[in-house]
Amino acid sequence: MTWAELIEMSVAAGGPIDVRTAAPHCGLTCRAVRVRARQESWWRPFPHIVAVPGSPVTGQTRALAAALHAAGHTGRPAHDLAAATRGTALAILGMQRSYPTRAEVAIPAGRALRPRPELTVLRSTLLRPADVRLHEGIPTVVGPGLLRDLATVRTRPSLRATAIDMAHAKLVDVEGVPEFLATQPSFPGKRVLHQAISDILGAGRTDSPFEFDVRDRFAGDGVLLDRGQVAVPGTPTIHLDLGVQAIKFGIELNSMAHHSSRSDLDRDAVRANRLAALDDDWRVVYATWSMLQGGWQTFSDQVRDVISAQSRRHLGVPWPRPNDLRR
Repeated sequence: MTWAELIEMSVAAGGPIDVRTAAPHCGLTCRAVRVRARQESWWRPFPHIVAVPGSPVTGQTRALAAALHAAGHTGRPAHDLAAATRGTALAILGMQRSYPTRAEVAIPAGRALRPRPELTVLRSTLLRPADVRLHEGIPTVVGPGLLRDLATVRTRPSLRATAIDMAHAKLVDVEGVPEFLATQPSFPGKRVLHQAISDILGAGRTDSPFEFDVRDRFAGDGVLLDRGQVAVPGTPTIHLDLGVQAIKFGIELNSMAHHSSRSDLDRDAVRANRLAALDDDWRVVYATWSMLQGGWQTFSDQVRDVISAQSRRHLGVPWPRPNDLRR
């Protein structure tokens, strides 16, 4: 075992390594590693965490360094557990673009860490190994456990939006969250999280927060749309974001977050052309997030006009009645 192997360990890890575990593995003492790392200007984000010169200093490597620093060393996995959580976990999972200024890590409530300006520590009685997965080499709180940690600091709309995005990315099963919450003792934000999940389940399939918000605004205006997305009969792969199937009306909402690639644009064009080829008189309106900023009333009026026309055409009444729309 040599110093060269320690360097290889740092390179393989993408930068940060824990001297307390790496040094004995390479036949070196912790003190010898710390002294030489200082002499050679290694990156030392925490007292026992080092990385070879030239290692990238990014939000991701800072998160890894924080998780290594926060981990215990008793040999008891449940006690030694440490994982990125909250906004740091969302950034690691690709659910938000930037990392928080302070890395956020969760540890069991039975341990404590000395406060540091670059670190936010969540001491949790609820953290379990089952809540944690390795992602990009970083132990990260995932699934319902991440929503639980976020619930202590976020509002109902924010939790709802995050849960929808996580579900769309297949990072959480929203339908399983109520069962998860039933197993959890009381914690700050539990009621708010339960309400946010109930909102989503009540709306049916929803692929984006934008979709939910538009549905909610229409409900506030007295325009009740079908629950979930609208399947177009005869085209089993086409589901419109919102709409009323009984009058063959749909709304497609396009946002940068969910329609940002060439393949997304191509897919939407193919779907639009397939709808145009149908002979059963579907009407679909389209909107983007930017169109609705300051232009909601215009869009709402247009939707009302189309719904009224479709209702007259397919139901023979000027506005669809609840009994007419039952499927």
